[in-house]
Amino acid sequence: MATLRQLEALYWIAQLGSFSRAAEHLNASQSAISKRIQELEQDCGFAAFERGGRELRVTPRGAELLDLASDMLALAAQISELSGEGYQIQRHLRIGVNELTAATWLPALISVLERDDRTMVHDVEVEGARALTDRLENGHLDLIIRTKFEHGPLLRSRDIGAVPLSWIASPSLCDRDRLYSPAELDSLPVVTYGIQAGVRDLVQPWAPLRRSRQRRVITTDSLSALVRMAVAGLGVALVPASFCAPLVRAGQLIEIRTDARPTELPFVVAYRTNEEDRFMHAVLQGVDEACDFSAPELMGVPAKAIL
Repeated sequence: MATLRQLEALYWIAQLGSFSRAAEHLNASQSAISKRIQELEQDCGFAAFERGGRELRVTPRGAELLDLASDMLALAAQISELSGEGYQIQRHLRIGVNELTAATWLPALISVLERDDRTMVHDVEVEGARALTDRLENGHLDLIIRTKFEHGPLLRSRDIGAVPLSWIASPSLCDRDRLYSPAELDSLPVVTYGIQAGVRDLVQPWAPLRRSRQRRVITTDSLSALVRMAVAGLGVALVPASFCAPLVRAGQLIEIRTDARPTELPFVVAYRTNEEDRFMHAVLQGVDEACDFSAPELMGVPAKAIL
């Protein structure tokens, strides 16, 4: 029969990625934690972790047990609250965000999530959209925030907002008072998003991305690098309007007047289906509360600091 201490050891090893970190967190020796897992595996009749590799991985049967352990520990905390003992399990959350989220509302998100003493944002990764999705699918992240995408049944996502996009360019490349037709935009050099950014398919219907011998197309997965190249006059770019607002006000960029229909970039929060529990529901509420791509913090940053 599995004990609460064994399930607690299982949970924290999976959360923190090693026996030693779990032992430190639980204020126990590593040998004691190892013994709890050995006894748990003997009682259950299967291995909870794959041993021998460079990374500690939960086995398929271990993942099922981990879900039950998480539920049991949450129930233990609720029972303890009823009895007045005040037992709590702190959940470590591993989140991944794209560059725009990191530059705008990531600090607010961490603050909102950690208002609850039971939640600690343990790891934060800032990556391109495709890398974030891979990390989520492989179990290295619990939750990601990225542009909208199609995914399989193992993941769930929900819309959290959309970011208005604007055509921008250096004043040396375009005239701020001129109205540009889509055909005229199509003739200009372009700085646009690479494949890993996970944005290209979303903006392509509105962006002049056709490769032509008559003009230059530069691709990058970094939003800040894209903006830097636009400031340098290397091409026009379709970017989040709020991100470039300080540079527009400083005169380093202009917002191009065009007949091309403006669009928005939709964002989602995504997580694994097997993580959909009461804890994740509370986390998603925190995401909804913190989400703000208008970037009030960024607006106070000098234009040179963004570059």
